Amino acid sequence: MFNIIKRLFKKNKTEAQHIDNDTQRIIDSGNRLVEIINESLIISNESKNLDTKISRIRVVKNNLSSLKELTSNYSFFKITQLDELEKNIAAIEEEVEELKIEKILNELYEPNKSIIEQSIKVAKVNSDICDGVKFSANLDYTTPLKYLEFDQCVKTAEEAELLNIPSKYGCWMPKVKELYSLDIKSTRATKFGPVPSCKNENWVLQSLIKFRQVMEKPFKDTTDLKELHSRSIEIVAATPEIWVSVPHCLHFLFKEFVIDLKHITPEMLIQLLEMGFSSLSELKEGTEKDFQKLNKIGPKKAREIVEQLLD
Repeated sequence: MFNIIKRLFKKNKTEAQHIDNDTQRIIDSGNRLVEIINESLIISNESKNLDTKISRIRVVKNNLSSLKELTSNYSFFKITQLDELEKNIAAIEEEVEELKIEKILNELYEPNKSIIEQSIKVAKVNSDICDGVKFSANLDYTTPLKYLEFDQCVKTAEEAELLNIPSKYGCWMPKVKELYSLDIKSTRATKFGPVPSCKNENWVLQSLIKFRQVMEKPFKDTTDLKELHSRSIEIVAATPEIWVSVPHCLHFLFKEFVIDLKHITPEMLIQLLEMGFSSLSELKEGTEKDFQKLNKIGPKKAREIVEQLLD
């Protein structure tokens, strides 16, 4: 990844060949630090394990700090390719953050998958007291229409297995046979707060269904910002209960259908439209100066946006 250049006594050759023991130990220490940094960088870069990446990049940063201190104390050391090294570290740290998010999502949905498997198993084993399993959809913007409409549907355990609905969109729970009915109003938790369990009284479910009905209508071009903006206006008009504003809805559609651009807020997307950017291809032609016209976007963030669009 980088090297150390040893500058030893810039005098005549005979003097340069003479290195006392203390100096040699310092040189050896510097070379060992370089080896550790290079080895740790390679391991961190190649590993898919989050904990390994984090621990090795910590080793890299700690040893790089020691190496910088060494070069500041002894003039015969110089670190070359430092900028490239720090870019590598930054890239790995960014990947670590992405892996952290992925880990959180996996931890969020993996228990759900286990619950589904256990629910189907319980319904099979206790078929004498269970009327199959009932589907509870995940009440979220990302849940497709077909799964929202499937909410509270009852199926046999075997049918539920065949449907194989991804756990992030909902889960199956055993439906116990009713010996008598109790007039008890139950609720379920959602990101919008508690709502009635009854499908007909669940305003969040009804709003999400209307939202997905509008969202999933065919597009002429999903990369057309103007079309996404028009669809956002239609969605907010149909479901004002679950959307804060048109810019927020546009931002969601842009991430879903086009690209999740770093640093771009809902308001910035509207700014880009007003600046004349109406499609992904036009955004790719944008320059760093163009993106610096956006609120709170400086040279560094503008460069990152351009790089992401061209990647």
